[in-house]
Amino acid sequence: MKTHLFASVSAQAILASGGGNNGNLPIDAVHRYWRVRIVRWAVSSSYEGLSGLQVYAGGVNVGPQADISADRSVQAGSLPEILNYVINTTLCQFNIGQGDSATLTLDFGSTPRKVDGIGIYPNKDEPNRSPAAFWIEWSDDATAWTPKAFCRLEQGETWTAGTEKVFNIPAVKSTSQIWAIFGWQPSGSIGELSMLRGSTDLTTGQTAFSSGQYSSGEDAAKAIDDNDNTNWSGADESNSTLLGVQFATAVQPVKVGIQSRNDSQYWTQTPWQNVWLGYGDDRRTYRVKPN
Repeated sequence: MKTHLFASVSAQAILASGGGNNGNLPIDAVHRYWRVRIVRWAVSSSYEGLSGLQVYAGGVNVGPQADISADRSVQAGSLPEILNYVINTTLCQFNIGQGDSATLTLDFGSTPRKVDGIGIYPNKDEPNRSPAAFWIEWSDDATAWTPKAFCRLEQGETWTAGTEKVFNIPAVKSTSQIWAIFGWQPSGSIGELSMLRGSTDLTTGQTAFSSGQYSSGEDAAKAIDDNDNTNWSGADESNSTLLGVQFATAVQPVKVGIQSRNDSQYWTQTPWQNVWLGYGDDRRTYRVKPN
């Protein structure tokens, strides 16, 4: 059985481009190295894993053509065997818990690939001891990595043994209109998100979007309404949350200003800069440039 899901296009767009892209960035080109960087597991456990990893290019599973490695030691099963999934048989299990990441790297050698989807079969013994959120990233030298998509289980979604979930990556040709930030403690709030060109806030009149909100009345639009007394709050802590702005026309790199409200939070803001926000009325501005 196979379930198709879609990766976050908004996350893919901003993180692949750094916000300013002339349409020529090869985000849909072939690349030698691809990796699945797992950042959250479905349940807390002393071991986590998966039984199958399918790597789709043009709808065809090309995973068996790659060499696979991981940054974690294997506690049970075998890492290479998950590329050749066999129901009730294959397994790769790591000695890690919910708070730990794990990265699976694929090397296609002399035959680079354009990956358009990742399929995962969950841990055959304990289905929910499996990935819940991960990045799909590519590289041409195994050193500098570019995010392609962020994938996750939706709130309340669980794994079923023997059932593949396919996380499709929609093709994006131009990403110059999308800007976003990421929150890893998404129960927190943002009072105002501004994107400045000189003293002009370019978010005025634009459209804000987010992958979730904590409660009614705290939607993404409140982050760019130029009102410090309103705020956007992310979804509950079981979900990482994206907040961003969709512009009507292309926007070149600007300064991003973030003002927190209510509670202090730790954010990851493009391009991969860790930002600690203090309590309400703490406004900080960061320069954003293309990758």
